[in-house]
Amino acid sequence: MITVPAFATGQVALWTVALYGALATCLLIALIYRILMQKSRLASAIDNMTQGLLLFDANKRVVICNQRYIDIYGVSSDIVKPGCSLRDVLLHRKELGSLIGDVDAYCERVANDLSEGGRPFILSLADGRFIQIIDRSMASGGWVSTHEDITERRRIDKAIEDMALRDSLTGLPNRGFFQKRLGTEFESPNNPKFALLFIDVDDFKSINDTLGHEAGDDLLRAVAARLHICAARDSDFVARLGGDEFVIIRRFSSDPDEIEKLVAEIFALLHEPIECSGERVLIDVSIGIGISPNHGSDPSTLMRNADTAMYQAKAAGKRTHLFYEPAMTASLNARRRLEADLRHAVLSKDIGSNGFSLYFQPLVALADGRITSCEALLRWHHPLLGPISPEQFIPIAEDSRLIIELGEWVLKEALAAASSWPINIGVAVNVSPVQFRSPSLALKVLNALVISGVAPQRLELEITETILIGDDKTALATLHQLHAAGVRIALDDFGTGYSSLSYLQRFPFDKIKIDKTFINRIDDSVGSAHIVRAIVDIATAQGMTTTAEGVETENQLAALKHLGCTEMQGFLFSRPLPATEISELLSHDVEIRKLMVC
Repeated sequence: MITVPAFATGQVALWTVALYGALATCLLIALIYRILMQKSRLASAIDNMTQGLLLFDANKRVVICNQRYIDIYGVSSDIVKPGCSLRDVLLHRKELGSLIGDVDAYCERVANDLSEGGRPFILSLADGRFIQIIDRSMASGGWVSTHEDITERRRIDKAIEDMALRDSLTGLPNRGFFQKRLGTEFESPNNPKFALLFIDVDDFKSINDTLGHEAGDDLLRAVAARLHICAARDSDFVARLGGDEFVIIRRFSSDPDEIEKLVAEIFALLHEPIECSGERVLIDVSIGIGISPNHGSDPSTLMRNADTAMYQAKAAGKRTHLFYEPAMTASLNARRRLEADLRHAVLSKDIGSNGFSLYFQPLVALADGRITSCEALLRWHHPLLGPISPEQFIPIAEDSRLIIELGEWVLKEALAAASSWPINIGVAVNVSPVQFRSPSLALKVLNALVISGVAPQRLELEITETILIGDDKTALATLHQLHAAGVRIALDDFGTGYSSLSYLQRFPFDKIKIDKTFINRIDDSVGSAHIVRAIVDIATAQGMTTTAEGVETENQLAALKHLGCTEMQGFLFSRPLPATEISELLSHDVEIRKLMVC
């Protein structure tokens, strides 16, 4: 048995205690280092936050203030530091100008927000920035206050909101923005009187289809810019509702002529030529006007009535404006019913059995009085309303595109009638610009000729200059196809457009029809004889026939003969006649003087 001395046992115990002490020290040092590192990382993370941070204890004193907070408000870290109070922070900011308002009121707001769970608060700074502040309570009795600069976010949100409320093509407010503004006008405490102008571009579809959508966009942008010039007052508001529809809100006094002056300014400015894809285009607009509260005491009623007035203005003719009247609503409803009846009649299996028929008006050669051709004129006898004027139902048919089916029926019926006439008598058929937008029109015309057995040279298609605006490739190709097949082409209503002379260079017309507005005053001393002479000279130089429309007096006839016009058409010789009567007329070879009727 080995015996260990007592002093040795004591030494072992001392060494053991020393060893454990050293280990404990190392662990303590490691723990302290770890805590310091974590604190450093935490401090670094707090200072690198995108939000400003203030941590307050239960005594409303700062525990933590990060660098972002100091940067946002430009405060001094020597003042805003642990131990300072909320009031100290606010007083310092007020001195620097980053706090506007009462310090006590701000402290009260913070207390209220904390009691309500901490709701976001937007603070507007003097330099134009916006700071979102959220204060949230902690279990210890203190609270955390975060501050985020949302200026850029608000700018982006505003831009997105503007995009949502702006028309992307013209930059004007859109329909949604307009409806908000119109509602605001009605909610105004001063309740100012204002007018709502509903503006629609006349014949925009024709311009858009013939010149192309790019040109149509140019036109709409130009219209928007000019309307913006007209609506120059601070309280004015102009918007694009969509398509070719625009609106203007104008507050006004008791002066009844104030809106009339605005309308005159709009007409004048919009009537100036507009450059569209290299083409100079002239336009007109139709304007419907509603006055609040006379024509509507709420947004939907006023807008509906102004829209109704616009449709009535459009129906009354181009470059027209009308103030709303209660009778217009009944008229618009009647138009809609008429469109429904027209649709039913045209889309039926037998158009002729639904009141449609053709009348024919002769065209007479001025040299020898013989009938050269007859123009087919469409008539509609409504089963309940009786005869409906073409001026009334043709625009409806064009707007609804029913003119395509109706036009095909007219062509077939006119050729069927002409097939029984003498072979030296031609037939003229009007073709709508809507029909010409179809690339298959030429094929349909040639097919109708084959079915009828009528020679292509006997068919004359009458077109208006609208078809040729901008050298529309489809329209020109169709015209050339038909002309090559022998079909004659006449330019109708010559002289009433804006650039008719240029069309004579774009297509080799066979005939020019001189509009009756020039014939009405041809025998006056200050009339239009010189204009008619110029047209006749131009046509003669181009090898074209000239037909005078609307001839009603012997004096007009004499003047036309003197000027060298080729043909005449009008009541002086014959009114439009039904198919049976025109056949009887054509079967007799009689002189013009024996057939004159009033």
